[in-house]
Amino acid sequence: MAEWFKAHAWKACVGNTTVGSNPTLSAIFPKEIDIYINPRTDSAQNSVAFEGPKVRFPKTIHYRRIEATIYGRKPNYPFYRVAYYVAGKRHLRNFKTYQEAKSEAERKVREIGDGSQAAALISVRPRSLPAKPRR
Repeated sequence: MAEWFKAHAWKACVGNTTVGSNPTLSAIFPKEIDIYINPRTDSAQNSVAFEGPKVRFPKTIHYRRIEATIYGRKPNYPFYRVAYYVAGKRHLRNFKTYQEAKSEAERKVREIGDGSQAAALISVRPRSLPAKPRR
């Protein structure tokens, strides 16, 4: 009996060649077929900046009683704008993509709604820009 298991089952693997990490027989390998298959799917995917056909501006983001408004791009001003109020003062920030503007608006309304007005007032200044001079 032990000799049966040592023998190779050559009938099971005749004609079944597997290439790569997909050992299924139904796998299609581009090298084995005659037509060219374009493996790139970048153009089929929605980009991060895609706002969708159903987004209407201005878009308001709510959290508790706090609101932030996202204004869409215009032909003469190609940025998305986020407006929100902190301590009675209106703040306006600009973003290149809709996704950046939406995530910033959601973050700001949560910060303000959770009571952190100081964190919402602080704007992130890139290190490449100098600080404002003191007078």
